[in-house]
Amino acid sequence: MVNRLVSVGDDFTLPAALKVADANLPSASKAATLAATFGSFINFTDPRIGGKGDGTTDNTAAFNAALALLATTGGTLFFPAGVYLINGTTDPVPGGVWLTGTGYDYHTPSSSSDKPRLMSVIRAGAVMTRLIQLGTDATISTSGSTGASIRNLVVDGDRKAATTVKTAGRRNRIIESEIYFGTSNALWIAGQNTHAIGNVIGQDNTGDVILVKGYYDNKIWDNQIRQPGTTGAAIHLHGDGANQTDIQRNHMWAGANAVAAVAKALIWLEATATNGVTNTLIQDNTIEGVLGPEILLDGVAGSAGIRGVDISGNRFYQNDNMPSDDTYSVIDTSGASISSITVTGNIINGRATNFRYKSILNLAATITSSTRIVMSANVGLYVGRILSGIVPPNRIHQYGNKIHNGTASVASDNNNVAGWSGDGTQKWVIWAHGLAGIPTTVTVTPGSLDATGPFFVEFDATNITVKYTTAPPAGTNNVKLNWFASV
Repeated sequence: MVNRLVSVGDDFTLPAALKVADANLPSASKAATLAATFGSFINFTDPRIGGKGDGTTDNTAAFNAALALLATTGGTLFFPAGVYLINGTTDPVPGGVWLTGTGYDYHTPSSSSDKPRLMSVIRAGAVMTRLIQLGTDATISTSGSTGASIRNLVVDGDRKAATTVKTAGRRNRIIESEIYFGTSNALWIAGQNTHAIGNVIGQDNTGDVILVKGYYDNKIWDNQIRQPGTTGAAIHLHGDGANQTDIQRNHMWAGANAVAAVAKALIWLEATATNGVTNTLIQDNTIEGVLGPEILLDGVAGSAGIRGVDISGNRFYQNDNMPSDDTYSVIDTSGASISSITVTGNIINGRATNFRYKSILNLAATITSSTRIVMSANVGLYVGRILSGIVPPNRIHQYGNKIHNGTASVASDNNNVAGWSGDGTQKWVIWAHGLAGIPTTVTVTPGSLDATGPFFVEFDATNITVKYTTAPPAGTNNVKLNWFASV
């Protein structure tokens, strides 16, 4: 038998190329022969592959055939600048294979932009369930089944693919790419240990931008995430497989730039009747521009609620078209059960005195369990309250929070020195504590010798009052009281 390799000058499409070896060779040998010709790097527009970036040719067959060549070796399938239409069903991208392009020019692809500047665009040309799928099964960890990835590409569902990119394997990477316009979502993370880093991911005001549902331990870092639908979210963590998700250093918004739009929330944690959402990190993000809550904790009763959420170091602010004052909280709740939540070190800015955030955290009437919740060191301007809604079923520990509601400063705990110049007859003093509600703890101790006489303390939602049984002696600023109060 003669093994005849394909010469570089041969001009044929991949289906024909698969027939170049001797007819007596087993099909596996034919594939191996051709794989040896191409190596681990394939240019999709190589004439032997047949890919065309003209915006009109259907590249489904060429795409699937190129993936088949790389399936055993791994490697790179490179797309030069152009628009590569896909009308059929693509095979899952095998482990070890990178789909790469020329990068992006921060240009939103559309059906009319058939010659985008410097961009490699894979575009859906017909109605389909999903355009690109990375891997097949998140529970498989054998060689060749993990690590399918995308870099420097634009993948455009063009409002035809229900999902533009889906991860279904393990250890997938989506890096510095643009993912756009699925009819349901732009990116569905159904695999395990997906890293989505440095991308622009957007919807056309429909569905979720990123849906995390299927498996756990995923990372969403350093992305711009925009324009979910009215019933969707920028990032939607669903109870059927959304545990151990890290959401860090992203910028997300609903609607156009600086013009907020309606959405379920920008980050939506949705438990189900049987599965909760647990161990979520929401840290160092810029979150703005939604006519709704910035974060929604949607927990059902019992152990399947929302648990183990760290919301820290984020920057929240409202856009100029907020419809009314005191409407949307930074963090809202629904369902019945939320627990083990920390809200720490966030910076919050409403629009104006008459267009404030309702509160930092709002507890819905349906909440029956809210245990192990701590709110600390959050600061903000034009925030109506620290906590709103129902009286919590369990105490929410608050300390170090300082906000301004547009009229006055409000704190979750406060301390200072109170007192007066005694005249030998005055027995009491009253001062405003500036807290978010009736204190749960008030401590008053003498700060001077003349303040040591017996006294008792009263307090309400506004003031602390100290009353002596015997008037302190006369003097100049001689009655000093150190006080601390918290809610």
